[in-house]
Amino acid sequence: MAASGGLSILAHKAVIPILESVGIDKNDVCDKLVERLIFLSAGEPLLLGLYATDLSDIARREGKISVRSLEGLSPGFTAYFSRAFDTQSLSENGDALEMTMAVLAMALGPLEGPHLTTLTCNLCNISRPIVSDRFIKPLKRFIAGDGRPGHGYVLNHPKLDEYMLEERFGLDTQQLVENAFLAWGRRVAKTLETPPNMPAPAYVLLHHVDYLCRAGAGSLYDIDLLLTEGWKQAWFNFDNDYTGYADSLLSASAIIQTCTTYHDDAIRALRLRIKIGLFSGSVRSQGINVPSDLLAMALQDQLITLRQALILSNSSYPTTNLTIY
Repeated sequence: MAASGGLSILAHKAVIPILESVGIDKNDVCDKLVERLIFLSAGEPLLLGLYATDLSDIARREGKISVRSLEGLSPGFTAYFSRAFDTQSLSENGDALEMTMAVLAMALGPLEGPHLTTLTCNLCNISRPIVSDRFIKPLKRFIAGDGRPGHGYVLNHPKLDEYMLEERFGLDTQQLVENAFLAWGRRVAKTLETPPNMPAPAYVLLHHVDYLCRAGAGSLYDIDLLLTEGWKQAWFNFDNDYTGYADSLLSASAIIQTCTTYHDDAIRALRLRIKIGLFSGSVRSQGINVPSDLLAMALQDQLITLRQALILSNSSYPTTNLTIY
């Protein structure tokens, strides 16, 4: 997953300030170097920043920079990323670094540092490193966030997502990572069966159902786990509300096939559908017709969080269709 935002093309005059921002003296920059940077990057801010960092490293090693450092290079994102990651893959922990990027490219939202490390280690079948950012530090210029709760890691540009999924990692690797996310969600759901008051990673609560739906093969046991008191309580601990949980249950109900498909478990499938429908209907009815001024007052007095206010607003005024993160 990449961080999004305005991706404006930078003009020729913006190159010098970018180079100065990484410690390069403007007096060491000639017009040919600027023209070469514009050609290689097409004015894309991310690429210009990456080339500036590379030139800064060269300046520290060699004491100067010149246009010769950029000769023979092909322009564009794909060419740059291919060179960078081909070199990275040959370094220490190369496989783990590649897998870290694959995990981030396949993620549906920001990932906290410990969870990203665990997924990478499991996929690469290696021991967890003593240094917590071992797999992040070499890749930091491609990643946004600091790995803390609420500030998880994401790829810092949509072009990175595009390159990783279309050029670098084949379908086998993508499916391997997808399965790892699915297995993680199932492990968490299983541990919440007993005791019911354990915390759960926000990422799993928000996205496990998405992975079940993408797999298109969730079992009735998967649905059962979503209806346990532990999973329900984990959602409440996360949201102080059941609306997000109810919405996730409705999404999960899409993977329940027609009851006759389950043969001996047909009655069980029907009961699960009914439980989801009753619970979701009950939760949604509680949020209907909450006055907007009351919501604003509660938010202003910090009686509810912004996320709760958005959830209640969408329940009371569904045509607003506000985005909830």
